[in-house]
Amino acid sequence: MLPTLLYGDGQNHTNESSSMSVRVVVYTCDDYCWTLPGFAYLFNIYFSAQQPVAYAGCQKLDLPENFQWYNVESRIVERWSDGLIEFLNMIDDDLIVWLLDDYYLIRGVDHQAVESLAEYMQIYPDILRIDLTADRLHSGRAVDIDTWGRLDILSTDWNTPYNYSTQAAMWNRKHLLSSLRREMSPWDFELHTEHQPYLRVLGTRQWPVRVLNLLGTGLEKEYKYRAVHVREGLGGVTVERIPPEHLAKMLELGLLPEGGYYG
Repeated sequence: MLPTLLYGDGQNHTNESSSMSVRVVVYTCDDYCWTLPGFAYLFNIYFSAQQPVAYAGCQKLDLPENFQWYNVESRIVERWSDGLIEFLNMIDDDLIVWLLDDYYLIRGVDHQAVESLAEYMQIYPDILRIDLTADRLHSGRAVDIDTWGRLDILSTDWNTPYNYSTQAAMWNRKHLLSSLRREMSPWDFELHTEHQPYLRVLGTRQWPVRVLNLLGTGLEKEYKYRAVHVREGLGGVTVERIPPEHLAKMLELGLLPEGGYYG
């Protein structure tokens, strides 16, 4: 295993000494947990090495000390929601920032904006989640509804696809728990979760969290293709959005294994 001290030692530590009051949670499963070491490396550069992170869905890994493991029984992708329900019942926070391990941070997180959005959600308890990326902004149905400090708040109605997107977002934990059903994969959750029209899904025009989708479709053959292109410098892959100095370090440390979870 890699020594913990190797994580988060790259350049441009924009947020290394700051943390937020809102709990950050990361949920994975046994099939995809090999993405977590790379996620943790970039998280500690672009979010904060001082930010506590709760993670679950896999066995305990050798991650930086700010990552705290929670043990759940269900760790297979076909019953992904079972473990997530168990995990969310282990914590008592009203609000959580929920991140997936295969969405890698590529720019410093705007802590002030995220904390401000937490205040907004506390005022309006009917908000299910606020998207922290550009997912809702580019949904094709976004409508501006409010301003909050320097943030433009927008909404998407329940006819909009992917209102239950698992991209980086702040969630009302109890509303999330009430939405989850057992024996769902992450794709079932995004596409087939029952709408709750009394709740709202919001986003911003500023999108304070910038990420890349490491796996694309999630197919191992696609990931191998991407890894070879990065190694050979062939270009044309999403992974190259990771700044070069960090990408080089991650390749050196084996944080982007070519074989994926079969390798």
